[in-house]
Amino acid sequence: SLAEPMKAAISRLQIPIIKVAMQDASFFSEQAHPARRLLNEMTTAALGWIAEDNYQNDSLYQCVCATVERVSNEFVDDTQLFSNVLADFISFVDYEKKRADLREKR
Repeated sequence: SLAEPMKAAISRLQIPIIKVAMQDASFFSEQAHPARRLLNEMTTAALGWIAEDNYQNDSLYQCVCATVERVSNEFVDDTQLFSNVLADFISFVDYEKKRADLREKR
């Protein structure tokens, strides 16, 4: 399950996701819908994350919060925002995985 801080951060996407679902019927029918994918990618990345003492400084937590903040502040009716944010989030996760792999090899 998700750690409470991560759950709280991701839950702030509820209103934007509801807006998308109301505006775009493909949200329910397409698994590849950018808003659905963003939610899935964020949740998957957050699984197993542990809130340590300074979790606010954790790069994944900061990225999730920044992503949620951007969507919350910028989304009105253009679902392209979700595609852009999704691409940024996936890039971040890929970068972090590569960094972790390099650390393990040392």
